[in-house]
Amino acid sequence: MNEESEIINAILADACSDGPISYRNYIDIALYHPECGYYTAKAQRVGRKPKADFYTAESLGSVFAELVISGALKLLEQKAAHVTFVEIAAEPDGGLLQHLPKHPFKDSKTIRLGDALEVEGPVVIFANEWLDALPFHRLCFTDGKWRERGVAIQNNILQEVLLPQLSDAIAAEAGRLPEKAPEGYQFDWPLDAEKALKQLLQQNWQGLLLLFDYGKPWEELIQNCPSGTARTYLKHKAGTDLLQNAGQADITCDV
Repeated sequence: MNEESEIINAILADACSDGPISYRNYIDIALYHPECGYYTAKAQRVGRKPKADFYTAESLGSVFAELVISGALKLLEQKAAHVTFVEIAAEPDGGLLQHLPKHPFKDSKTIRLGDALEVEGPVVIFANEWLDALPFHRLCFTDGKWRERGVAIQNNILQEVLLPQLSDAIAAEAGRLPEKAPEGYQFDWPLDAEKALKQLLQQNWQGLLLLFDYGKPWEELIQNCPSGTARTYLKHKAGTDLLQNAGQADITCDV
Protein backbone atom coordinates (compact mmCIF):
# COMPACT_ATOMS: atom_id res chain seq x y z
CA MET A 1 0.00 0.00 0.00
CA ASN A 2 1.46 3.39 -1.00
CA GLU A 3 1.54 6.44 1.26
CA GLU A 4 -1.50 8.07 -0.37
CA SER A 5 -3.59 4.93 0.14
CA GLU A 6 -2.55 4.70 3.79
CA ILE A 7 -3.54 8.32 4.38
CA ILE A 8 -6.98 8.10 2.78
CA ASN A 9 -7.69 4.76 4.48
CA ALA A 10 -6.89 6.38 7.83
CA ILE A 11 -9.17 9.31 6.97
CA LEU A 12 -12.01 6.96 6.00
CA ALA A 13 -11.50 4.88 9.13
CA ASP A 14 -11.80 8.04 11.23
CA ALA A 15 -14.95 9.08 9.33
CA CYS A 16 -16.51 5.68 10.06
CA SER A 17 -15.36 5.52 13.68
CA ASP A 18 -18.80 6.42 15.04
CA GLY A 19 -20.70 4.22 12.61
CA PRO A 20 -21.24 3.79 8.87
CA ILE A 21 -21.33 6.78 6.55
CA SER A 22 -23.38 7.24 3.39
CA TYR A 23 -21.88 6.37 0.04
CA ARG A 24 -22.24 10.03 -0.82
CA ASN A 25 -19.91 11.01 2.04
CA TYR A 26 -17.50 8.18 1.23
CA ILE A 27 -17.29 9.30 -2.42
CA ASP A 28 -16.83 12.91 -1.35
CA ILE A 29 -13.78 11.92 0.70
CA ALA A 30 -12.39 9.57 -1.94
CA LEU A 31 -12.69 12.15 -4.72
CA TYR A 32 -12.32 15.53 -3.03
CA HIS A 33 -10.45 15.30 0.26
CA PRO A 34 -7.99 18.23 0.14
CA GLU A 35 -5.01 16.07 1.11
CA CYS A 36 -5.47 12.92 -0.92
CA GLY A 37 -8.70 13.00 -2.95
CA TYR A 38 -8.68 11.64 -6.47
CA TYR A 39 -9.51 15.00 -8.05
CA THR A 40 -7.31 17.08 -5.75
CA ALA A 41 -4.14 15.03 -6.26
CA LYS A 42 -1.50 16.23 -8.71
CA ALA A 43 -1.76 13.40 -11.21
CA GLN A 44 -2.72 12.83 -14.82
CA ARG A 45 -6.30 11.57 -14.81
CA VAL A 46 -7.56 12.39 -18.30
CA GLY A 47 -5.99 11.42 -21.60
CA ARG A 48 -5.20 8.53 -23.90
CA LYS A 49 -1.83 7.78 -22.28
CA PRO A 50 -1.48 4.54 -20.27
CA LYS A 51 -0.86 6.45 -17.02
CA ALA A 52 -4.22 8.23 -17.29
CA ASP A 53 -7.49 6.64 -16.13
CA PHE A 54 -9.97 7.70 -18.81
CA TYR A 55 -10.34 10.07 -21.72
CA THR A 56 -13.14 12.39 -22.80
CA ALA A 57 -14.09 14.15 -26.03
CA GLU A 58 -11.70 16.97 -25.09
CA SER A 59 -8.81 14.49 -25.16
CA LEU A 60 -9.23 13.93 -28.88
CA GLY A 61 -7.74 17.24 -29.98
CA SER A 62 -9.19 20.36 -31.55
CA VAL A 63 -12.18 18.82 -33.37
CA PHE A 64 -14.45 18.75 -30.31
CA ALA A 65 -13.45 22.30 -29.36
CA GLU A 66 -14.19 23.56 -32.87
CA LEU A 67 -17.61 21.87 -32.84
CA VAL A 68 -18.53 23.37 -29.46
CA ILE A 69 -17.41 26.88 -30.44
CA SER A 70 -19.16 26.64 -33.81
CA GLY A 71 -22.40 25.58 -32.14
CA ALA A 72 -22.14 28.33 -29.55
CA LEU A 73 -21.57 30.98 -32.21
CA LYS A 74 -24.63 29.81 -34.15
CA LEU A 75 -26.82 29.94 -31.04
CA LEU A 76 -25.43 33.32 -29.98
CA GLU A 77 -26.13 34.83 -33.39
CA GLN A 78 -22.69 36.44 -33.64
CA LYS A 79 -22.71 38.08 -30.17
CA ALA A 80 -19.62 36.23 -28.99
CA ALA A 81 -17.50 39.39 -28.71
CA HIS A 82 -19.70 40.52 -25.80
CA VAL A 83 -19.69 37.36 -23.69
CA THR A 84 -17.26 35.44 -21.47
CA PHE A 85 -16.65 31.73 -22.08
CA VAL A 86 -16.81 29.95 -18.72
CA GLU A 87 -15.65 26.34 -18.43
CA ILE A 88 -16.55 24.34 -15.34
CA ALA A 89 -14.40 21.45 -14.07
CA ALA A 90 -11.54 21.59 -16.55
CA GLU A 91 -8.39 19.77 -15.51
CA PRO A 92 -5.70 22.00 -13.90
CA ASP A 93 -3.54 21.90 -17.04
CA GLY A 94 -6.38 21.72 -19.55
CA GLY A 95 -9.43 23.43 -20.95
CA LEU A 96 -11.45 23.47 -24.13
CA LEU A 97 -10.07 26.75 -25.47
CA GLN A 98 -6.47 25.57 -25.08
CA HIS A 99 -7.03 23.36 -28.12
CA LEU A 100 -7.52 26.44 -30.32
CA PRO A 101 -5.01 29.11 -31.41
CA LYS A 102 -7.57 31.81 -30.60
CA HIS A 103 -11.21 32.21 -29.60
CA PRO A 104 -13.93 34.70 -30.55
CA PHE A 105 -15.13 35.57 -27.04
CA LYS A 106 -14.64 38.72 -24.99
CA ASP A 107 -12.88 36.77 -22.25
CA SER A 108 -12.57 33.30 -20.75
CA LYS A 109 -12.76 31.90 -17.24
CA THR A 110 -12.13 28.44 -15.80
CA ILE A 111 -13.80 27.10 -12.65
CA ARG A 112 -11.85 24.08 -11.43
CA LEU A 113 -13.42 21.21 -9.50
CA GLY A 114 -13.74 22.38 -5.92
CA ASP A 115 -13.71 26.10 -6.77
CA ALA A 116 -16.69 28.29 -5.86
CA LEU A 117 -19.38 28.05 -8.53
CA GLU A 118 -19.87 31.75 -9.30
CA VAL A 119 -20.98 33.08 -12.69
CA GLU A 120 -22.44 36.43 -13.72
CA GLY A 121 -23.11 38.59 -16.76
CA PRO A 122 -23.29 37.55 -20.43
CA VAL A 123 -21.68 34.12 -20.69
CA VAL A 124 -21.38 30.81 -22.45
CA ILE A 125 -21.14 28.20 -19.69
CA PHE A 126 -19.52 24.97 -20.83
CA ALA A 127 -18.79 21.75 -18.96
CA ASN A 128 -17.66 18.36 -20.19
CA GLU A 129 -18.37 15.49 -17.76
CA TRP A 130 -18.74 17.74 -14.73
CA LEU A 131 -21.99 16.55 -13.17
CA ASP A 132 -21.00 12.88 -13.25
CA ALA A 133 -17.86 13.75 -11.24
CA LEU A 134 -19.93 14.81 -8.21
CA PRO A 135 -20.74 12.51 -5.25
CA PHE A 136 -23.94 10.45 -5.31
CA HIS A 137 -26.08 8.26 -3.04
CA ARG A 138 -26.70 4.52 -3.46
CA LEU A 139 -30.12 3.03 -2.75
CA CYS A 140 -31.40 -0.52 -2.72
CA PHE A 141 -35.03 -1.73 -2.71
CA THR A 142 -35.29 -4.54 -0.18
CA ASP A 143 -38.07 -6.00 1.97
CA GLY A 144 -40.63 -3.74 0.35
CA LYS A 145 -38.89 -0.38 0.84
CA TRP A 146 -35.96 1.72 -0.26
CA ARG A 147 -32.85 1.51 1.92
CA GLU A 148 -29.69 3.54 1.60
CA ARG A 149 -26.34 1.83 1.21
CA GLY A 150 -23.39 3.05 3.21
CA VAL A 151 -19.78 2.29 4.06
CA ALA A 152 -18.39 0.93 7.32
CA ILE A 153 -15.04 -0.23 8.66
CA GLN A 154 -14.94 -3.86 9.80
CA ASN A 155 -11.61 -5.41 10.81
CA ASN A 156 -9.85 -2.44 9.18
CA ILE A 157 -11.52 -3.22 5.85
CA LEU A 158 -14.09 -1.05 4.07
CA GLN A 159 -17.42 -2.84 3.83
CA GLU A 160 -20.72 -1.99 2.14
CA VAL A 161 -23.66 -1.96 4.56
CA LEU A 162 -27.27 -0.83 4.71
CA LEU A 163 -27.73 2.34 6.75
CA PRO A 164 -30.25 2.19 9.62
CA GLN A 165 -32.12 5.15 8.12
CA LEU A 166 -32.10 7.37 5.05
CA SER A 167 -29.76 10.35 5.10
CA ASP A 168 -31.46 13.75 5.29
CA ALA A 169 -30.88 14.53 1.61
CA ILE A 170 -32.51 11.28 0.49
CA ALA A 171 -35.36 11.51 3.00
CA ALA A 172 -36.24 14.97 1.65
CA GLU A 173 -36.56 13.59 -1.91
CA ALA A 174 -37.89 10.10 -1.16
CA GLY A 175 -41.34 10.97 -2.52
CA ARG A 176 -39.86 10.92 -6.03
CA LEU A 177 -38.98 7.22 -5.77
CA PRO A 178 -41.37 4.53 -7.04
CA GLU A 179 -43.34 2.82 -4.28
CA LYS A 180 -42.42 -0.62 -5.62
CA ALA A 181 -39.38 -2.07 -7.37
CA PRO A 182 -37.89 -5.56 -7.87
CA GLU A 183 -36.18 -6.98 -4.79
CA GLY A 184 -32.54 -5.87 -4.76
CA TYR A 185 -32.99 -3.13 -7.37
CA GLN A 186 -30.17 -0.62 -6.99
CA PHE A 187 -30.37 3.08 -7.80
CA ASP A 188 -27.41 5.48 -7.84
CA TRP A 189 -28.88 8.93 -7.24
CA PRO A 190 -26.72 11.99 -8.13
CA LEU A 191 -28.45 14.52 -5.89
CA ASP A 192 -25.26 16.62 -5.69
CA ALA A 193 -25.47 17.09 -9.46
CA GLU A 194 -29.06 18.34 -9.13
CA LYS A 195 -27.99 20.69 -6.33
CA ALA A 196 -25.05 22.08 -8.30
CA LEU A 197 -27.16 22.67 -11.39
CA LYS A 198 -29.87 24.41 -9.35
CA GLN A 199 -27.24 26.63 -7.73
CA LEU A 200 -25.87 27.55 -11.14
CA LEU A 201 -29.29 28.37 -12.63
CA GLN A 202 -30.17 30.68 -9.73
CA GLN A 203 -27.24 33.01 -10.36
CA ASN A 204 -27.31 36.32 -12.22
CA TRP A 205 -26.09 35.37 -15.68
CA GLN A 206 -27.50 35.42 -19.20
CA GLY A 207 -26.49 33.35 -22.19
CA LEU A 208 -25.90 29.72 -23.10
CA LEU A 209 -25.53 26.62 -20.95
CA LEU A 210 -23.74 23.74 -22.74
CA LEU A 211 -23.31 20.62 -20.60
CA PHE A 212 -21.89 17.45 -22.15
CA ASP A 213 -22.31 14.34 -20.03
CA TYR A 214 -23.59 10.79 -20.06
CA GLY A 215 -26.88 9.87 -18.48
CA LYS A 216 -30.30 8.32 -18.88
CA PRO A 217 -33.92 9.43 -18.48
CA TRP A 218 -35.28 9.16 -14.93
CA GLU A 219 -37.66 6.36 -15.92
CA GLU A 220 -34.81 4.25 -17.29
CA LEU A 221 -32.65 4.76 -14.20
CA ILE A 222 -35.40 3.58 -11.84
CA GLN A 223 -36.82 0.85 -14.07
CA ASN A 224 -34.18 -0.59 -16.40
CA CYS A 225 -30.89 -0.43 -14.49
CA PRO A 226 -31.26 -3.03 -11.72
CA SER A 227 -27.56 -2.99 -10.83
CA GLY A 228 -27.30 0.80 -10.80
CA THR A 229 -24.93 2.77 -12.99
CA ALA A 230 -22.00 3.45 -10.64
CA ARG A 231 -18.54 2.41 -11.74
CA THR A 232 -14.89 3.23 -11.28
CA TYR A 233 -12.17 4.01 -13.81
CA LEU A 234 -8.52 3.22 -13.25
CA LYS A 235 -5.90 2.96 -16.00
CA HIS A 236 -8.69 2.86 -18.63
CA LYS A 237 -10.44 -0.10 -17.01
CA ALA A 238 -13.97 0.12 -15.65
CA GLY A 239 -14.84 -1.57 -12.36
CA THR A 240 -17.89 -2.02 -10.12
CA ASP A 241 -16.22 -2.21 -6.69
CA LEU A 242 -16.44 1.38 -5.45
CA LEU A 243 -14.50 0.57 -2.28
CA GLN A 244 -11.39 -0.62 -4.08
CA ASN A 245 -8.52 1.83 -4.72
CA ALA A 246 -10.14 4.66 -2.76
CA GLY A 247 -8.54 7.94 -3.76
CA GLN A 248 -6.74 6.27 -6.66
CA ALA A 249 -9.67 5.62 -9.01
CA ASP A 250 -12.44 7.76 -10.46
CA ILE A 251 -15.95 7.06 -9.16
CA THR A 252 -18.91 8.05 -11.29
CA CYS A 253 -22.52 7.29 -12.24
CA ASP A 254 -25.01 8.30 -14.91
CA VAL A 255 -26.84 11.57 -14.37
